[in-house]
Amino acid sequence: MAAKPVVTMLMDEDEGVEASRLFAELLDSRFLILVITVSFMLLAWGYTLFTPVIYQANTLIQVEPQHANAILANQNAKLPEGKPISAIDVKLLQSRNILGATVDDLNLQVVVEPKEMPMIGAALAKLTGKTPGNIEVKQLYLPGTTDDTAEQITLTVIDNRHYQISWNNASFVAESGKVFEYAGMKILVGNINALPGAQFTATFLSRLNAIDRLQSQLTAQDADINSNMIRLTLTGKNQHQIMRVLDNIATHYLNQNISEQVAQDRRSLEYLNHQLPEVRSTLDRNEDKLNAAREKNGTVDLPLEAQSVLEQSVNIDNQLNELTISEADISQLYTKDHPVYKTLLDKRNTLLEARDGLKEKISTMPAVQQEILRLTRDVDSGQVLYMHLLSRQQELRISVSSAVGNVRILDNALDDPEPVSPNKYFIIFQGLLLGLFVSANVIFIRFALDKTVESSEELEERGITVYSSIPFSSWLEKSNRKSTYKIAKAFLVRENPGDLAIEALRSLRTNIHFAMLEARNNILMISGASASVGKTFISTNFSAVMAQTGKKVLLIDADLRRGTAHHIFNVVEKFGLSNILAANKPIEYTLPRVISDNLHFIGRGTLNEGFTELLMSRRFGELMRWAERNYDLVVVDTPPVLAVTDAEIIGAYAGTAMLVVRCDTNTLKEIEISQRRFERNGIKINGCILNGTKLRSYGYYRYSDIQYTYESARQG
Repeated sequence: MAAKPVVTMLMDEDEGVEASRLFAELLDSRFLILVITVSFMLLAWGYTLFTPVIYQANTLIQVEPQHANAILANQNAKLPEGKPISAIDVKLLQSRNILGATVDDLNLQVVVEPKEMPMIGAALAKLTGKTPGNIEVKQLYLPGTTDDTAEQITLTVIDNRHYQISWNNASFVAESGKVFEYAGMKILVGNINALPGAQFTATFLSRLNAIDRLQSQLTAQDADINSNMIRLTLTGKNQHQIMRVLDNIATHYLNQNISEQVAQDRRSLEYLNHQLPEVRSTLDRNEDKLNAAREKNGTVDLPLEAQSVLEQSVNIDNQLNELTISEADISQLYTKDHPVYKTLLDKRNTLLEARDGLKEKISTMPAVQQEILRLTRDVDSGQVLYMHLLSRQQELRISVSSAVGNVRILDNALDDPEPVSPNKYFIIFQGLLLGLFVSANVIFIRFALDKTVESSEELEERGITVYSSIPFSSWLEKSNRKSTYKIAKAFLVRENPGDLAIEALRSLRTNIHFAMLEARNNILMISGASASVGKTFISTNFSAVMAQTGKKVLLIDADLRRGTAHHIFNVVEKFGLSNILAANKPIEYTLPRVISDNLHFIGRGTLNEGFTELLMSRRFGELMRWAERNYDLVVVDTPPVLAVTDAEIIGAYAGTAMLVVRCDTNTLKEIEISQRRFERNGIKINGCILNGTKLRSYGYYRYSDIQYTYESARQG
């Protein structure tokens, strides 16, 4: 009965839950996450360099409730509100009428910008902090500009008084402060504040395009609900110009509001001037009629009821007169379907119904009282109406001469010293988030697609015995990296005997000792599924560890094609295995190299062809039998089994066979195929050696290596 291997690794309690493994994979890939995230942050920073700097200025305008004129002052207080006042004013502020005036005032049809290198010019300017200066173009006209196309010229500074014009393949030198004209082109340059050689492009837009451009940069919105305040915001590249433009827009809007108010008051004043003589004439006639009636009928005392009816009738007539005057102005602002107009009409109908009721009461009185009552009512109503119109006339005259409108500029334009775009810190933060997202997804995808062996558990779940897990040696990696251009590689057991990998090989020594107790011979084959899994590293260092116990060990590098064991031992390959097998001398005359007192070595040899034939020759069997008789342990390092058939040939002579599996390199499918190949040739693989296990965030190599860490600490 074969002895079972003594496995020194202790099972970790964590069964490898996918979520835990995934989280651990993220922790283990933190350097990759860092690299990707920093890369995205650098890209985001680069984006801020290539994005034009945009500044923002804003102003606050108050729009008080607007009355059509003084006549409507009392009436509007009684009428319901319609559409919010600022909603209309927002549209007015963005209208072409207002913005067109600003375009004309500030010459916004001309757009002057520094001429920079394509793509990188703006970025270089931001990095170096150098500004190209500026050139003031007071006037510019370029023929050929339409609403669909914009003409452009190039201005090159010569000195602070002269500049060069490049237009239509022609160049001209002009002087600042003087108008230059040529072939319909007209330009006037003011101050030049730029170094000689600085270039600028001056674009002439059509008036419509200039207005549309300004509209796209302007935002008007309610500052707060029902606050009757409008916040006006303008964005642009020129920090100082946007303040001037915004103040100009607000001023034009204020002036237009005052002009409209004055025009409306004048129309109302003209209406009153026309109505007052007629009202005065009607009042005089009514007074004459009342006096005539009193002379005819003598003094007539009206009873209390008649006096009450008279007062009510006069009051109703006064209200109807006010509504009539108000309607004349409301009709200029609203249609009859508007809520304000509808309310006025409803109120008039109510008053007319009340007046009709009073007429019925009056009709029941004596004829003399009816006549006196009617005439008195006409006189009283006429007097009230006339005085009311006189008062309104005076108010309108004052309003016309001192109109202030219903708009106030609460805050003049103020710009933010810091640009609103690009928001450098926010964009870099977005780059950080995007980098984390992308790096996490890269790791998730890699994790999902990764079918390589990560732990000994995966092998044991498929019935494959794992004799030892060899930790990845960071020290060896650094040492070999330094010797990239050197032939010799580090011999770990000699140069760093306290390394965890060597401790694991000592544990492997014990396990293989028990595994070979009932083996048919003392030949140990170490193979692998593929190249670069660490067969030679394990073969050389394991042989040295076995030799340290006093056993006489022979290591044979049977990888005749690409064997590198001689590099680790730092010996020159002259007469090795291929030479021995091709020679005619007896095997007894073979002289292996002496590496140490108990460790001998046969390299791959120097022949370059016929490798498989050499291994299948009679002499290879003789060599194996000779080595078996003369050494306590024979270790044979073979080529990868999936690449060539050499390992299957060598395995027929080995009493014990081990398969090296590289962590995160070999897949379970490769291991299973390798085993089937050996089994097909009658070779039993005793177990696997898991090489290159790394410290995972979810446990020491998926098995607890506490004994290794403890021993190393104690030795230190």
